[in-house]
Amino acid sequence: MKKLLFSLLLCTLAMVAKAAQSDSAFVRLAKFCSNMALYDKYYAQEKVYLHLDNNGYLPGEAIWFKAYVFKASSLLPTDMSQVVYVELLSPKGQIMERKTLKVENGRTYGCFQIDAKRMQSGFYEVRAYTRAMLNWGDECVFSRVVPMYDVAKDTTNFYGLTMTEQEYETKTLGFNRTEPEPMLTADAQKKGKCIITFYPEGGNIVRGVATNVAYKLTNTQGIPLEGNVTVYSADGNKVAESSTIHEGMGSFLLPNQWTEGYAVVNNDGKEVRFDLPKSQENGCSLSYQGIEGTDLLFGIKGTPSLSGHLIGVSASCRGKLCYFDTLTISNENQIAIPAKQLGNGINQVTIFSDRGEIYSERMVWNEPWVKAPVMTISQNQESYDAFSPVVLDIDLQDEEGNPLQGDFSLSVRDAETEVAPDAHGLATEMLLCSDLKGYVHNPDYYFASTDPARRQALDLLLMVQGWRRYSWSEMAGIDSLEVKHPIEEGLTFIGKLSGNKGVREGKRYNVNFLIQTPPKPHVFTVQSEPDGSINFNLPTFYDDAGTVITVTDSKDKRQSCLLSVDRNFMPQRRPYEPQELRIEKSLETLRHKAMTTPVDTFEWTDTIPDLISDLIQLGEVSVVGKKSKQTTHRSRPFSWNGGEDAFKNSASYFYDLPEELDRYKDKENVSPSKIWDWLVTVNPNFEYMPGSGDMYYKGREVVVVEDNDRRMAASDPYYLMEDYSSLAIVENDAAIANFMSDSQTFNYFNVTENGEQQSFHKVFFVLYKRRDIKQAPGYKRGTRWINLHGYSLCEEFFSPDYRQSNVPSGTDHRRTLYWNPELVTDKDGKANVIFYTNSRPKQSLHINAQGIGVNGQMFEYTGQRPEE
Repeated sequence: MKKLLFSLLLCTLAMVAKAAQSDSAFVRLAKFCSNMALYDKYYAQEKVYLHLDNNGYLPGEAIWFKAYVFKASSLLPTDMSQVVYVELLSPKGQIMERKTLKVENGRTYGCFQIDAKRMQSGFYEVRAYTRAMLNWGDECVFSRVVPMYDVAKDTTNFYGLTMTEQEYETKTLGFNRTEPEPMLTADAQKKGKCIITFYPEGGNIVRGVATNVAYKLTNTQGIPLEGNVTVYSADGNKVAESSTIHEGMGSFLLPNQWTEGYAVVNNDGKEVRFDLPKSQENGCSLSYQGIEGTDLLFGIKGTPSLSGHLIGVSASCRGKLCYFDTLTISNENQIAIPAKQLGNGINQVTIFSDRGEIYSERMVWNEPWVKAPVMTISQNQESYDAFSPVVLDIDLQDEEGNPLQGDFSLSVRDAETEVAPDAHGLATEMLLCSDLKGYVHNPDYYFASTDPARRQALDLLLMVQGWRRYSWSEMAGIDSLEVKHPIEEGLTFIGKLSGNKGVREGKRYNVNFLIQTPPKPHVFTVQSEPDGSINFNLPTFYDDAGTVITVTDSKDKRQSCLLSVDRNFMPQRRPYEPQELRIEKSLETLRHKAMTTPVDTFEWTDTIPDLISDLIQLGEVSVVGKKSKQTTHRSRPFSWNGGEDAFKNSASYFYDLPEELDRYKDKENVSPSKIWDWLVTVNPNFEYMPGSGDMYYKGREVVVVEDNDRRMAASDPYYLMEDYSSLAIVENDAAIANFMSDSQTFNYFNVTENGEQQSFHKVFFVLYKRRDIKQAPGYKRGTRWINLHGYSLCEEFFSPDYRQSNVPSGTDHRRTLYWNPELVTDKDGKANVIFYTNSRPKQSLHINAQGIGVNGQMFEYTGQRPEE
């Protein structure tokens, strides 16, 4: 492909030089081509995929993941960004934790511990991105939604799982997630209980040209509907009929004499009328006509006004030019693009004028011409008793059956504890989902086979959910790309000095760093630029590090400056799409399928010495979730009534105040005089009247509680942000009543005739003092105390050894039995693993592996067929 594009570029430049004296239209078209050929060199994009150990979680578990980071055009491990960010967001959109991970050869891994005291049940979002990816918008970010259930009542079988229903905001406030909404375009039409959107092939209905029109039909929640569509011209004559094919998608053909009209949708016997898009008088259509031999065929038709015009035809794949040609428009034209000249997966075909106008554009699927490697996994048994050794024999071969080396991540789960369906794999994400807009429901359906029905459904998906991740106008040099974020080759510090006369005059200052990292601190100095900016790579360190930054002039005199730090970049909270929040199959169905999948076995002789299990015989024990017994000793403010952890669990929002203070100062702010001055800037639901000290949250009066022990006036001058570790906003009346049961101290309830307590409809702001001050409170001239974030540390997955070191436990109810993000097959394509089952009897395994071969090919193993 590199040789092909290099030759293409040379030919293009030669064509430009040859034609420069005779054909200016051709020169302009060829210039667009040369710009596109260079685009990937200067503006290459990246993609990220996360392989998770499980599909749903419970409190006390961990979300283990491996991140694969690719250069988009080649789908090879990235050689660009060396840092990736992985975030866990609550159902309401609050970032629960952010991991900063070091990328090596396009891979890294980590985990999120699920804090049962802070994380309520609901649908959580796990997202990942490199900083450079944000230059192309939030849509480029990898995002996956996983269910998190309440504490299981029965940890033996994990049946009867429950989930708290979330209350989402109705409008965007910037810091939250709005209520789930269907993915709609500006052209979507809603009538009655139906929503329909029409998508003319190529973008427009052109008069005098027969046009294929795709559509998507859903209910008002965005759930696909089955229905029939009948198309009528403006005079009421029927011109086309259609039925949905898959996921509410279908298409119909408008005749070349079409000008305007409408469509009638019949769903469940009810008919609803919708307007069709207006046709345009002048233009050029593009229609995909299928595969002939080794070529993809396209029809191009222009209106009479364009007859004889020279146009350009380009095809690109993930931001890289694959094909370019010119064409003089006549009544009917056909072009054949060799499949091997296109990229694997989604390609973008564009018809454009010499002025840079896009006449028509559509996405098309190109079947990968090299088959993916095949991984097979054999087990030493079909099913296992409690505490039994599991031995897996793994084999990886390329498309020709030869042994293949590759690295992969492997998850093995107890099949009878599945709580959600499998997600799609690495190749499906890279080739399909990451280039489409929004959530793609059950993408594996499109690849269960290559029969015409599924390929038709896939083509419809590209038409109705196609998204121009790669802008043709940008690639062709017509529009410019504003690069706001760098490619990070390591931990990056980007800051700026301000609020100083010398900075305004262009003086350069010394910025001195003392980063308190074990075993010894990092001490160094960098110099600011004339505009006050600071940009350099930090030394490598892990975890958070308290840091002192001072600003001095050439005479080593401290300078009073504000130091802003550009490190709070992150995508906006997106609303969930309704289909993401549906688990369509029962646990019984999911588990039955996982447990009855045929497995390959091999003979294995157990020679592992058994030093422990013969000494102890344990029965199966079910752990039933119970509330912890709470103390009422008010002399222990941090533990009374559950303390800080209890309020984490009941809070609508929970703020880590030292982290929030750093974030506030990063924006060229000095420390706020009070917590409330900061809170009004980040939470639009909060109202604060400094004069009177009155505070309201969503219109409800605020009651301030400090360390569970006393209530202070909101106007108290000592509410300095530096003094507190956390703020919990508690809106739930039941939670308030439970925690504030000491009516002598917290008398905020009415007593009804039945003796029941009713709240005065208040909101509690619960504050906790800092117990270990890591930064100096207040302000000192030319100095800032800051907490810098290094690479995140990752715990090791615990896999017990029940023959040598670990005592069998009747409460071992691990659902993920084995997780390893760093497995590698040898030169013979082989790998082996051994681990032990949990305490449940008669276990079946559900195995999932994702990886990359040394040839760059992606592979996966699920042990199951894709969903039908």
